[in-house]
Amino acid sequence: SRPTKHIRTRYISTDAEMTEQIPNEILIAILSHALTIPTSVFETWRTTYTYCGSPRSQTSSILTVSKRWHALGTPALYESAIIRTRNQAHTLFSSLVNRKDRKIPYRHYLRRLRIDGNYDDSMRKVLAAATKITDLYLGLNLSHNNSLTGLMKTLRKKINPYRLHLDMLTPSRTWRHLDLISMDLHMMTAISSAIPHWTNLVRGPIPDHP
Repeated sequence: SRPTKHIRTRYISTDAEMTEQIPNEILIAILSHALTIPTSVFETWRTTYTYCGSPRSQTSSILTVSKRWHALGTPALYESAIIRTRNQAHTLFSSLVNRKDRKIPYRHYLRRLRIDGNYDDSMRKVLAAATKITDLYLGLNLSHNNSLTGLMKTLRKKINPYRLHLDMLTPSRTWRHLDLISMDLHMMTAISSAIPHWTNLVRGPIPDHP
């Protein structure tokens, strides 16, 4: 009889296959740690150097690993947002309301929203869409590019935060134009008129800038 041939095979798992073996609970914890904005960053009071450097985070690219990673990590990605420019506000609003084939719109994930500036119609739309906000951070130094049209009604009727952070940078020695001072007052009026309607509000720290 002919001798029997023994064929040895070896299978090496790829990195992608190994990561897919991670249980959902552990993967959600990992993605949340990587994607969620830390409280220390979200609540840090602004300084005159806040806008000097804002490197764009690339951590969201990890959600391209697989459809499973994207599905499990998306809630953490949209749990919080920091808005500083008009383009950021417009992009965030588009993402929040664009349903496509999503069972749950992204706006339902947003819990913490920090607005460092650039109040315009896109920002008002973001506030109107993100009705589940629990933490709201408002920078109160306005510029000529800001528009407060409809802001008072939106703050009063669309959101009901638990925590409010009001931050105003110490004015520079340069005298602010009267129209900007008027906008600052309008902003404070909008906030003060909304607070009595925020029945969930339990905390509202005000910064003590040097």
